[in-house]
Amino acid sequence: MALLLKKMFQGYFWLFTEKPDPRSDGFFLMSSPLQPVLIGVAYLYLIYKILPKLMEKRPPFKLDSVLIVFNLTQVLINAYICFYAGLEIMKLNWLCAPIDYSITPHNMFIMRLVYLYFLTKIADLMDTIFFLLRGKTNQVSFLHVYHHFGMIGLSWTGVKFLGGGHSIFLGFVNTFVHTVMYFYYLLTIWKPEYKGNIWWKKHITHLQLIQFVFFFFIYGQLLFKPDCAYPKIASYMVVPQSLFMIALFSDFYWRAYIKPKKSSKVAVMTVPGYILVSENTNLLIMTSLMHMVVENYNELMESKRDPVVDSWLFMSSPVPVVTILLVYLYFVLKLGPKLMEKREAFDLKGVLIGYNLYQVLFSTWLCCQAMTVKSALPHLLNHTCRNPSTNKEFQFALANGAWWYFFSKIVELLDTVFFVLRKKQSQVTFLHVYHHSCTMFFSWGYLKFLPGEQGVVIGLLNSFVHVVMYTYYLIAALGPRFQKYLWWKKYMTWMQLTQFCIMLAYLISIIAMDCKLPKALTFFFVANVVVFLYLFSNFYRKAYIKPKSSLTGDVKTIKSQ
Repeated sequence: MALLLKKMFQGYFWLFTEKPDPRSDGFFLMSSPLQPVLIGVAYLYLIYKILPKLMEKRPPFKLDSVLIVFNLTQVLINAYICFYAGLEIMKLNWLCAPIDYSITPHNMFIMRLVYLYFLTKIADLMDTIFFLLRGKTNQVSFLHVYHHFGMIGLSWTGVKFLGGGHSIFLGFVNTFVHTVMYFYYLLTIWKPEYKGNIWWKKHITHLQLIQFVFFFFIYGQLLFKPDCAYPKIASYMVVPQSLFMIALFSDFYWRAYIKPKKSSKVAVMTVPGYILVSENTNLLIMTSLMHMVVENYNELMESKRDPVVDSWLFMSSPVPVVTILLVYLYFVLKLGPKLMEKREAFDLKGVLIGYNLYQVLFSTWLCCQAMTVKSALPHLLNHTCRNPSTNKEFQFALANGAWWYFFSKIVELLDTVFFVLRKKQSQVTFLHVYHHSCTMFFSWGYLKFLPGEQGVVIGLLNSFVHVVMYTYYLIAALGPRFQKYLWWKKYMTWMQLTQFCIMLAYLISIIAMDCKLPKALTFFFVANVVVFLYLFSNFYRKAYIKPKSSLTGDVKTIKSQ
């Protein structure tokens, strides 16, 4: 026991004495982890014990003037941080931005910016206190308290260990969201009549969801970069946290904006699954979370059940597609490389010729579906912003085409398998694995839950690009004597980038014109297209632009010698 305590003390001393960023020395509340812990404990005790008891027999306070000052201050501070963080990220590599711990004027300014962000998270705790003083106990949900409480520890850790580099992306996006959010609060307090007239209220939740999706990807891809000097512990903290927040905010959005349309119930924050002030115990929180997940899963599966679609292969339950995805990831990232470690690469020339020929023909067939099904393409072009079609032939063609598109995404997982078997592990990049995993999983989700006409445009564009791409791979598989016909390799990336730009313009037009199509699907597509634009642009820069710059530099060096 004594040895264990000694080891714990040594670990604590090493972590909080030797490892911290020296630039954080002297900042208020940064000398010990006990300080944020005490703030968190005091916050919980105040909102769950003291304030409910004080307000039990008192009328709610009217705090309009205080709230106007508070929200205006939050808008200005968050906008200030967002502006300078935005200037900083323009200088950073989005795929890997290590932290510069050297003490320079610029680095100290960045550290003060990170510290100011931490102070705003402490100030954010006042949101909960104001709710209770105004008698709005139903707003003090598990989501609200968990989010505010967790951000204290996360932002304190950022100042103590992660002041700069990749952390700036998190601060930039989060302060932008908070600037918009507190501006909304300011308007509704300053002019109460605006509360029912501000059409973009629900889009604040959209922003919050997009924010966590961005955090998941920008930190998740770091796990695929062992040579990146940014601490991996940040990814292990942010990635699961982002997934958890996506689940909680999605549940809130469902109950606040989707479910009320189908029900006369008004209460949103007090339904089972949210934790109220008087119900806070660890057991109840875990039980409520499990109940929320199971309830939402059952409700989603039942409300979106289509007997015809459910009868198709892999469509009755998410279990098959999740199993395929997990097996794929395990094989291409762990099992496959280990099996091939001491083996010769397989010669798959014949297999690749047949496979790529199949992909060309199949992708061509998918492109033709929108043009061969009676009235499908004219309906899509002429009724994009009207109510979704009730034409049964069109709806069946839409679902049938979506299933074959989903099936093609399963088959395309073989691209990565062939890379592994041919010992081309360098081709198994984050972009490659993420692209294949994401398109396969969400093409299933599109067909199962959110069939919308915008999926046709995206599927058509993607299938056309795949016709060209697999034609290139087919020619490459034929052998070295055909290499002279492959001069157009880089134009495939241009085509992919053009595809994403067209998709983004189309989706933005759907949002701008308030088309009567599934909004959740549209916003997911927008977020995903933006991620792909960034990843493919970065790939193009590294593959075709950066090598030219290096070559020019080499030539200049030779000439100078």
